[in-house]
Amino acid sequence: MSFDVLARDMFETLSTEQKAEVVDFIVFLSTRQKKARDSKAVRDASFPFDCFAGGLSFIADDFDAPLDDFREYM
Repeated sequence: MSFDVLARDMFETLSTEQKAEVVDFIVFLSTRQKKARDSKAVRDASFPFDCFAGGLSFIADDFDAPLDDFREYM
């Protein structure tokens, strides 16, 4: 039995209220998927290049050392 037939058969056994919930959930998932797709397209379009695409080539030896400006807070 294919998924479509099984889903349709299961859907038909539900009450009217449950069918409405299923449809609402499908609309919710579809909207969330579209928003994710659109935000990825915007993110990709707004930043035309990736400065770290080749990897980070240099990190200073004292990268994790405390900064002198914040010494009084430590």
